[in-house]
Amino acid sequence: STQDIGTEMSALFSSISNLSTNPSSASSRQAVLVAGQNLATAFNTASNTLTAQQAGLNTQVTQDVSQINQLTKQIAALNPQIAAMQAAGQDGGTLKDQQNQLVLSLSKLTNVSVTQSNDGVTLSTGNGTPLVVGTKSFALQTSTDSNGMTTVIDQNGTDITKSISSGDLGGTIQTRDTTIPGLLTQLDTLANQFASAFNNVQTSGTDQNGAAGIDFFKASGSATTISAGNITMKITDPTQIAASTDGTAGGNDNLVNFSNVQTT
Repeated sequence: STQDIGTEMSALFSSISNLSTNPSSASSRQAVLVAGQNLATAFNTASNTLTAQQAGLNTQVTQDVSQINQLTKQIAALNPQIAAMQAAGQDGGTLKDQQNQLVLSLSKLTNVSVTQSNDGVTLSTGNGTPLVVGTKSFALQTSTDSNGMTTVIDQNGTDITKSISSGDLGGTIQTRDTTIPGLLTQLDTLANQFASAFNNVQTSGTDQNGAAGIDFFKASGSATTISAGNITMKITDPTQIAASTDGTAGGNDNLVNFSNVQTT
């Protein structure tokens, strides 16, 4: 979007550059504060969006497990019907086709192993967890771990979440548990390092009133470590921008140090 982190970061440095031409300008100083808040909001939005996507995928796990159980129940119900038809000298082709379609739908949801026996189709997950044996289907269950994530439990109460590696369910779990947490970690690292670098420049200078600069960014609420989800502005007064290094009200020599953060 036009409010992404990269765009807002560039806008912040652009406002710093504009301020350097007239460090006493109230409107230019206010523009720096606005740009800083917009960048913080962009970080917040990106973090919240990823977290929301993770929550949506968590719900999808439950839905996929429910669908898997419905399919295995239908597949198991067809086994004795097909066996009865074959015992009567009929090939049961229509029912076999129906069962094959159900197995295909199941394989799109998760990795399955298919074998044929006298009792019909036998199905298990990739790690050997039985799903269908003869007339019986073995339903998977879901549980919630300490992080609020939905886990997949087999009929013996064993957590098989990490062994589910393919299909829609496998992809959902991989994205929820690995991809998104990895992106959030990178995003938090960027927000933290950027805020720290910016704050270091701010606190090394003096503001328009000749006072020592205070932090530009902070963590919101009771948090002590800045992350993408909690970064916000600490300074609220345009005169608090530490544009100078020697206490001169109209000085701008510290602004080049802000600009250097961009290349760093």
